[in-house]
Amino acid sequence: ALKLGVAQGSIREAINILAQAGFVTKSSGRSARVIRLSEEDVAHIYQLRGAIEGLAARLAAATQPNLNVLQATLDIMRESASMGNCDGLLDCDSLYHLELCELSRNPYVIAHARRILLPFFAFVRMRVAASGQETSAWDKDLEAHQRIIDLLREGEGEIAEQYVKRAMERFAKTAYDNWEKRISHDG
Repeated sequence: ALKLGVAQGSIREAINILAQAGFVTKSSGRSARVIRLSEEDVAHIYQLRGAIEGLAARLAAATQPNLNVLQATLDIMRESASMGNCDGLLDCDSLYHLELCELSRNPYVIAHARRILLPFFAFVRMRVAASGQETSAWDKDLEAHQRIIDLLREGEGEIAEQYVKRAMERFAKTAYDNWEKRISHDG
């Protein structure tokens, strides 16, 4: 607070905002800490995401939802990737997965997805920035995102559910490998 010339209450509020966005964790009586997830943590989160987002895809396919927002988000992801804009790509990737869960129309799926996705994408953003990962790492992932939309459009709920689970397994492996290879190379 002294260094920045602001009130301590402002610093506390900023830390609370960072905690809500998932960039830091706070425990009672302890100082805030930047989120750190191990490779095992990342694998577990992707397993949970596969279950939740797979269920969301199955439920969404059954309702034949309007997929315009999901498709527009993916289109912006592709544009961001082609321009090398990691921040734009990550913003839209997060929105894509939140929208997929919203399409389920299940308030519990949506609530749990938000609890997982918001801090997870905050962590991803930090890892991508630290590793210097380029948008080309998402090339195959973008096509997987399109396949999910296509399966929803076709009303193939069970296939979409299984596809999302398998895609999450692959995302987990490639994401962590990309972050670690870059960081270990750079020291």
